[in-house]
Amino acid sequence: IYLRKMNWIEIDNVNPDKDFKYVHLVYHNTINVGKHFEFENNTWAPLVKKAMDKGVTTMKGWENYIVVSPVDKDFPYSSASFDFYSNMHDALSESFSDNMEFGEGFFDKLNANYAGPKNSHLYRILKVVRAKDEPQIIEIEEEDE
Repeated sequence: IYLRKMNWIEIDNVNPDKDFKYVHLVYHNTINVGKHFEFENNTWAPLVKKAMDKGVTTMKGWENYIVVSPVDKDFPYSSASFDFYSNMHDALSESFSDNMEFGEGFFDKLNANYAGPKNSHLYRILKVVRAKDEPQIIEIEEEDE
């Protein structure tokens, strides 16, 4: 699978060796990938960054990618997102605290743009290597949920 990064946010003063221990990799099957990225980049990313700054999310980092290849009926996903966590408990729990409000219909346009179900996997990160302040996951191992 070939991906092209579109967006990246992380907590202030992130320590990748400590903060990026687990990742939810979510493939999105959308009708219009442009509308999907419009929501993720203009609405979701600022909301997640604000939640990180306020300490009301357990996510330590988030990024999204466009799927460059394969383009195949057996792999219908047009984009992927990664949610980074420092421990398995946080990765398996709700990402936002109860006092986080999304507002009426917040996800309606996003959900209406899905052509089919998402495909989500949890991985344990074995090693993070950074070049030019850009994280690259070198080794991952799938966890049984």
